[in-house]
Amino acid sequence: AVEKGKAAIFFSAPLGNWELAGAYAAKVGYPITFVVGSQANKEIEEIIDRHRRSAGIKIIKKSNANREVIKPLREKRFIAMMIDQDAHQAGIHVPFFGQPASTPRGVAVFALKMKPAIIGMTTYRSGDGVIHVRLHEVNFEASGDKKQDIYELTLVMTKIIEEGIRK
Repeated sequence: AVEKGKAAIFFSAPLGNWELAGAYAAKVGYPITFVVGSQANKEIEEIIDRHRRSAGIKIIKKSNANREVIKPLREKRFIAMMIDQDAHQAGIHVPFFGQPASTPRGVAVFALKMKPAIIGMTTYRSGDGVIHVRLHEVNFEASGDKKQDIYELTLVMTKIIEEGIRK
């Protein structure tokens, strides 16, 4: 993505330590922004966000994502979003380990609109305590049917998360 001068959207689930992977990316100079949900405990949320910012990570709250994600993508930043949380009525139902799951559609919507690199990220800790990061580039050819493309792209991303969980 960097070599091609493109923005990137990373998608993940809380496997291993995605927070540390993002902090490492920021430390070595990749311009990264996390899209994060709000925590019930606001004091804990501020501690977590302070640690993210101190690592060089910019933050967009999920409640503001529709308005705020476009600008960093235009600036060729990297956006990191989780796709594992129940999106309730706002989500799109795709199979997750064979069961329909309401999955956030934001990554697919932004990816189809802005055409960044789409990269799945799974992390795991080996027995010696080392955190390993696996990146999975998604090559997706849109058909032009927006609703179907959102479904198909979300399905591809969900399968990458499933694979990471299995490993």
